[in-house]
Amino acid sequence: MSRIVGHNPTSGVAWRDTRRLRNRRIARAATIRMGRAATTRTDRFLLITTIILLPLENHIPPIAGFSIIWILFAVIALHILVSRPQALFKTSLNPVFVTAYLLLTVGLIVESFHPKSSYQELSSIAQMITGAILVASLCRDRQGLVSGIYGYLIAGIWLSLLLYLTSYGALSGIPISDSAGLSYAEVTQIRSDLFKDSPLQANLNLMALIAAQGAVVALGLMMRATNLTRRIIISVCGLFCLTATFLPLSRSGVVILVIGCASVMFSYGLKHSKTIIIAGLMCASITLIVPDAVWSRMTFSMERSAQNKDGRAKVYNSAIEHFPEYAISGVGVGNFWESREIRKRLASGVGLHNCFLQVTVYWGLLGLLTLIAVVWQVWRIVPTRARNDELALCLVGISMTLLCLLMVIHNLYSKQFSLGLGLLVGARMWIWPDGKVQPNSDNAQSFRLVPANQLIRSSR
Repeated sequence: MSRIVGHNPTSGVAWRDTRRLRNRRIARAATIRMGRAATTRTDRFLLITTIILLPLENHIPPIAGFSIIWILFAVIALHILVSRPQALFKTSLNPVFVTAYLLLTVGLIVESFHPKSSYQELSSIAQMITGAILVASLCRDRQGLVSGIYGYLIAGIWLSLLLYLTSYGALSGIPISDSAGLSYAEVTQIRSDLFKDSPLQANLNLMALIAAQGAVVALGLMMRATNLTRRIIISVCGLFCLTATFLPLSRSGVVILVIGCASVMFSYGLKHSKTIIIAGLMCASITLIVPDAVWSRMTFSMERSAQNKDGRAKVYNSAIEHFPEYAISGVGVGNFWESREIRKRLASGVGLHNCFLQVTVYWGLLGLLTLIAVVWQVWRIVPTRARNDELALCLVGISMTLLCLLMVIHNLYSKQFSLGLGLLVGARMWIWPDGKVQPNSDNAQSFRLVPANQLIRSSR
């Protein structure tokens, strides 16, 4: 006795159930074959909780002087050391992390030759790398990766909701005639006044990043969704995060959003009609929903006449003009931050808003080359053939947002790098060891002849 399972009204449910059961058996077999332990509910809970709570790090009262995220990472470290020490050791030897150790070594050696040496920056970078190792050790199978991806989506949704509640009404209330005549400086002042009393006093650029990552993840999930209801829900969440990215008036956040979404679409395939339709809907949503006042701040110029308007351009010009002063061996972390004169000359008194430039100022061209080597190792583990799996599409988008983030902040130790890098390394080590994503059988569009007694055995 057999049952035809396929795309027809009478057997659709049984067909989907059969595919899920088959997927679980394949995943369990792969877990045994690769010699690793599947993630537990505790692993997945720790992973998704850390990602969701990251934007609240500075708003949840510290415990014994430690932030909630630091405590979560400490709990993860203890949990893995007790339950999965072999996975932790194997993950720590991944080429990405070995190259990161080289960056720490170069920074340590060069920094020690500078007067006023400071190792706090190196310590923070080491903690970021440790956090990435812990996240990769948690993400040992597909279920673990799903938890991490949905953590990004949930974080983007709740932060987008907060942005809408605190800023959308005020920005929309600016008349069109007024917003068209607003200068960059005037919109920047409106931005400061608007978020001065926000319940979440966080970096506005990072808030835009989190919303953008939520939109990118939703786009990746929606591209491969086969269930209509699920596709509609994810699409609404994605559009919500997409438009919310513009509300902090962050140019870097918008650029990250565009590049992240474009990378997902490119990986899926530009020749697909679905990609063109989605791109059109995204552009239409942005045009219709985003307040007009936002566009007055979406300008950038490297011209000297614009330096009094654009702080980022002023920083870049200073770094380029004085490049010979720090190209060989840098000036050292301690000298840069303790000497007001050096900082003003090289970066107009602030950080350089670019990790590549910042590392060059710290440790010269040797430090820059080592950082580029780390980025190259990370690029090598980004999944190929990502169009075959929605999770791989999400990872491609996340990796591009992190690459863009490197170019707009000077804190190489940001915890955003720990989370994204950890998921990338974990997926490469435990899920797609060869880096080539095979078609997810959940989305297979084929008919199968499944014996009824096999269905009974599979359900046990």
